[in-house]
Amino acid sequence: METETTKFFWKIMVALFWGILVSCTSYANGRIEPKLTEYSIQSGDTLIKVFHYQFPTEVIDNYVAAIDIKDGKMLIATSSQIFSFDGQRVIDIVEVENFRLREINQIARDKEGGIWVWHQSQEAMPGAENIAVLSQETNEFIPFKDWFNHQPKFENMQFRSLDKLPTSELLLNSVDGRIFILSNKNKIRELDLEFPSRYLGQRAKGSILLEQEREEEKKMVEVSLSGDHKFSYQIHPDISGFYRCSESHETINCLEFIGDSATIWNFKTGKIGWEFSSKLGIYDEGDFLWNMDIYFKDHNGLLSVYRPGSESLQLDHHLSIICQKHLNNTIPQLIHIQENGVWMGSSLGLTYATYGPSNFKAAMNQPQALEISIRRVHYLNDSTIWAASNNGLFELELNQDFELVEKKIDSFIASCAGRFIHTFAESPNKPGTYYFTMNEWRIADTENNECRIISLGDIGILEVWDIVHLWGDYFYLATDIGLYLFDESEESIIFVDIITGKEQKFTTRINRIYFDPKTKDVILCTGNGLIFADLKSEDPHVPVLNHLIKARRNINDFIFLDDGSFLISTWDDGLYWLSYPDFKIIQHFQRGNFLYSSSTYNLIKDSRGRIWFSANYGLYVLDPALEIVRKFNTLSGLHELEFNHLAVGASSKKSNPLIYGGINGITYFSPDDIETISEEKFPEILSMTTVGSDGITIKEFIFKDEEENIIIRRGTEGFKLTFKTEYLQRQVQLSYRIKDSGESWKKASGGLIHCANWDKGHYSLELLLELPGKELIYLDNKLKIQVGGWEPGVMEILIGFMGLALLFWVVRFLKKNESERSRRMS
Repeated sequence: METETTKFFWKIMVALFWGILVSCTSYANGRIEPKLTEYSIQSGDTLIKVFHYQFPTEVIDNYVAAIDIKDGKMLIATSSQIFSFDGQRVIDIVEVENFRLREINQIARDKEGGIWVWHQSQEAMPGAENIAVLSQETNEFIPFKDWFNHQPKFENMQFRSLDKLPTSELLLNSVDGRIFILSNKNKIRELDLEFPSRYLGQRAKGSILLEQEREEEKKMVEVSLSGDHKFSYQIHPDISGFYRCSESHETINCLEFIGDSATIWNFKTGKIGWEFSSKLGIYDEGDFLWNMDIYFKDHNGLLSVYRPGSESLQLDHHLSIICQKHLNNTIPQLIHIQENGVWMGSSLGLTYATYGPSNFKAAMNQPQALEISIRRVHYLNDSTIWAASNNGLFELELNQDFELVEKKIDSFIASCAGRFIHTFAESPNKPGTYYFTMNEWRIADTENNECRIISLGDIGILEVWDIVHLWGDYFYLATDIGLYLFDESEESIIFVDIITGKEQKFTTRINRIYFDPKTKDVILCTGNGLIFADLKSEDPHVPVLNHLIKARRNINDFIFLDDGSFLISTWDDGLYWLSYPDFKIIQHFQRGNFLYSSSTYNLIKDSRGRIWFSANYGLYVLDPALEIVRKFNTLSGLHELEFNHLAVGASSKKSNPLIYGGINGITYFSPDDIETISEEKFPEILSMTTVGSDGITIKEFIFKDEEENIIIRRGTEGFKLTFKTEYLQRQVQLSYRIKDSGESWKKASGGLIHCANWDKGHYSLELLLELPGKELIYLDNKLKIQVGGWEPGVMEILIGFMGLALLFWVVRFLKKNESERSRRMS
């Protein structure tokens, strides 16, 4: 039985091995980072997120001809190179000039990772395809016939195709009609077929389709991967032969080429066999990709993409939009369709596009007309919305499809409101009376068709930011020089002193006002702090200050959470989450801690208790239960990124959308349609890399105990994780925290999870991944870490071995001297 000492010895040996390996390995490649462009395209109700990788042209040819994806890494072939790409950098570049490859058509990896290439060789007859394999020993491509030179049947053999099977095996079809199944570089078997065969495609259930010519007739044959015959169908003599076949929805679609025209033959499949269903003739100008799944047509300069259906070609709107808007109406070299998206290779580089629902809609969107800047949004009722702007007042109607449609506003109200409007209010006492302000107080009395104007400049007010009705005829005004009271009965505006217990006056810019008519409490968001006051004396002229939270820059907005705590948004100091009434900081969100911008504005609660807020760069939603913030930008479907203070509207009906006004128009959406955490399955952790206190990075074996805890020696600086994701990503942001520790989320800077200060013991981590599309993926209680006692690092081990060697030499020297002295004495 192996002892603990023996186990520890082998751990030391493994660590020493990896330390020496890392120290002696030069990583010449792996420093080439492509230029990544991220943006979104609207296609009806679908949002297409586009990630375009363009490689440095002086190093890598951008003409992407073939790809192979496995375990989150991609193998890419261009006209002159083959290289692997992990979404962040290019590694293992292999120049192919030594083999004179020409026009690579396909690449694929076998079960062991061996790289196979189907290409057109300059050494072969014109137009004939060939197969080559990459030698890991010499890093050069070796012709197929040379690799299997011990088998005479492969001498001078040419191939017409290379295909990858669902079993990860490769299928090779030779020009003379033989079918080979290849598992790895040294294991290949030939199917025992009676007639020469041409590979057409594979069926969903695992068998393959072949075309065979036998005794002056053609047949389409279905066989298993072991070569067993399943079914055959006699092809009509008028059919010249099929190029490729594919299966979808119990229908097999086969493509026939005759000169410049093409025909798609459709066959229905069942338990008994196949039967001819229909055919579709294609005589327009068009082009197929070699795998036959995609067909392109040019319509007056716009490239449309079609996919074969049971009765007709089906227009693929999403692929058409990508080709038109991203590829400038050029046909890509390849399209690789996955479950959640599509990879496209072209002369422009490599593109990944993924589809999802379009949650954000736009109204009055005028990117070039900055004077449309929306300053205030308000629901007059559950279907009518007013939007005040720097270009006047607008009215919008919410139709049955929950879309905002601009309507012509009443000319009298529009004229009285004026052009520059910061905010407005409807009188609860005088039906049909509205107040509009910026540096003038405009009263639109629609009942009497009167427009009255009170100059605010005479009393020093330049801007009015908020209007709140108290009771009766009283309104509070938030202005640039403090709090003012408007008396509707007298149409007077007077300054309000905020009195403290020491008779001190408090005057500053007021950004927002909240008033609770039941408790008579007033909350003021000011440029000099957050004021909690009350009007329990029922005299709005003398509010009593209860609490003053000193300035955290400029406070823009305030909101209570369900648990009694509250949030404040600030100018240039992020978002504060504080307890009440002791005002202790629970969390501070700022740039680098979930936020892109430190200036935050409007706070509004949805039906789930989440808080939505705007900023200088996009929209955000805070989930208080998880203490996390999800970000939304143009890649998420937003039409703009900058939203104005107070420009937010919410209806009393939960089904109605939230409305945000920005510098270029209006954005609106239904919060219930948007999840904080993506429903995407959390990616598998592929590997773990630890960083020692000496800064040496060791990619080591992951030692686990019986409870699957990952064992990390005490004193390790940190560790990095590599994830397998649905698509490659360049900048995956990772945040983490120790579960049940009460700590806030920490950003893993450079992807490093710091653990140097962790004491000996067991830890469960919560992880949060932010993908390029700004989706958040949450992992709870699945990564368990055991921090052990001190274990020697690489340098300690080397020093230890040197010390042991020195000690051994000293002991041996002493023993030799002792033996020599004893001999002399005897």
